[in-house]
Amino acid sequence: MARQQSGLPRRQSGWRWAAIAGLSVVTFLGLLVATLIGVANAFGPGPFPEQYPYSHYLVASALWGMTVVPGGILLALRHRRWRSEALLPVLLGADLALLLAILWPVEALLLAVGLALRARRARQRVGAIAVGALLLVAGGWWGLDAYARQHVRDPGPVVAGQLTGTWHEAGGPGALELRADGNFTLRHATPGLDPSLPTGTATDEAGTWMMQDGDVPSVLLTPARGRPAELSDLFAFDVQLIGPAQVLCLQTDPDEGRCPSGLHR
Repeated sequence: MARQQSGLPRRQSGWRWAAIAGLSVVTFLGLLVATLIGVANAFGPGPFPEQYPYSHYLVASALWGMTVVPGGILLALRHRRWRSEALLPVLLGADLALLLAILWPVEALLLAVGLALRARRARQRVGAIAVGALLLVAGGWWGLDAYARQHVRDPGPVVAGQLTGTWHEAGGPGALELRADGNFTLRHATPGLDPSLPTGTATDEAGTWMMQDGDVPSVLLTPARGRPAELSDLFAFDVQLIGPAQVLCLQTDPDEGRCPSGLHR
């Protein structure tokens, strides 16, 4: 009986170290995902400029996960021995922080409270809480405002005169000029802007345009290709709003409130 009892703590310790190994892998993968998110939003194909603030917020979230979470692990274990009893809760907290890194303003406040509890002087405690509260308010406002602005919205009443001018493809070389006389010129058109073009081609288009009213106002383009217009020749851009700016969306996803391709001024 004594041998069985003496072997039980070792068995429990073995399970703990196995759990630590698994959580360490999860932590590494979480840091890798955070890095990929940061790179994708910092250097990937740009969305509409009006959506940049949310991309920047995601970059900040990724940087938070990449730097503060590993730092938090080292800080939590600074005054402890690297035992399984200490590592398990620290790694669990780090994985939760990585999973919720997009809520980094809240995590910043929690970190500030933790630092304040460790501080010896009242001035340090007040300073830590003040910085945490500032990050919560500023970061929270930034994230909520940027998230709300990135979605397309109904522009309300629109008249054709509001749409004349030059529109530029979001993340691409295309440019669409809508003239007041009802003619248009589409330069460097690709299938991303003209679905009637074959894949992998690019060309210039010219023709006539008109505005159509409906649930969502749209701009209907009719290219002049030296033959009578066919149904396949017609393509339209929905007029939408992203933040305060008007955009022309080739394909609007109403469920996600997204505009995968289109033009902006």
